[in-house]
Amino acid sequence: MNEKLREQIDENQQVMSSITVAKSNADENLSQEENNRKLREKLEFELAAKEREIATLVTDTQKLQSTLMKVKETSVTQVNVK
Repeated sequence: MNEKLREQIDENQQVMSSITVAKSNADENLSQEENNRKLREKLEFELAAKEREIATLVTDTQKLQSTLMKVKETSVTQVNVK
């Protein structure tokens, strides 16, 4: 009888050990998924910031090109007047 109980205890300990390992693996997977989600959100935020920066640079470039054209036109006009 004691031997049978000892075998059952050993089997139960093995099952508990397997459950603990499985739970640990599941926790690691959830943690990794959470880290991936946070990284994805951070990258999306950084991408949006870069897109805004690019849009600002494009606008600034267009303004500078317009100003340059006006300066050229003014210079030509001044040279022709003299």
